[in-house]
Amino acid sequence: MVIEETKLSIGSTISFGGYDWRVLDVQDGKALLLSDKVLERRVYHQSEKVVTTWADCNLRSYLNG
Repeated sequence: MVIEETKLSIGSTISFGGYDWRVLDVQDGKALLLSDKVLERRVYHQSEKVVTTWADCNLRSYLNG
């Protein structure tokens, strides 16, 4: 999606894919966006281990896969 760079200012909102996105940063013609709504909800880890590190959690595996 191409949007005029002048419309992309930090704090502004754009609509894309049926969602509203907040512009967090703009650098070199690229924008870092955050959805105003939760797009998907996942548990950190499905096991009931007392301690699960980020390196071993199911959420990290999902995000990297």
